[in-house]
Amino acid sequence: MPAQIGYFDTLKSVAGKVFTYLASITLTGTDGKTITVTADTSLDEAVAMSSKATVTKGAWTPALASSAGTITTLGAVTGTYTKLDRMVTLIFTALITTNGTGSGYIKVTGMPFNVTTAGFGAGIEMNVSGKDLSYRRLSDTELICKFYDNTYPGADGAIIQGVFIYFV
Repeated sequence: MPAQIGYFDTLKSVAGKVFTYLASITLTGTDGKTITVTADTSLDEAVAMSSKATVTKGAWTPALASSAGTITTLGAVTGTYTKLDRMVTLIFTALITTNGTGSGYIKVTGMPFNVTTAGFGAGIEMNVSGKDLSYRRLSDTELICKFYDNTYPGADGAIIQGVFIYFV
């Protein structure tokens, strides 16, 4: 099912002009089930059309630490997750009030499901530099967060935001 969802998203965002000529598109899965998508079908509606899809949503509290030194004070740290069958999407935000001696990279832990596959992630620092962030798996329970140029993203007042997608 996750491959189909990616297809729906691509279909709607990249090939949306197809709907100028066709009223709908019907896709049939290997199990014989069909999903009909129109120009007005949302991704959530397409997911709901499949009785095989299991969707779980919830909140989680990410834990952040620097790989070297110590982040002195963290402010608000929030996260949400969506698990669609085996695919997990994490969304999180953290305020580094006082960076202290933190350096290297930022470790993100406390995920609601172990990160057993490589996955991928991206984000942005929203308050100090505005630079893009990259996330990757360090272990089943840790993610690494760095700026796109491989530098440390922590600073006093930094707001770290990220999205990480992986399969369980």
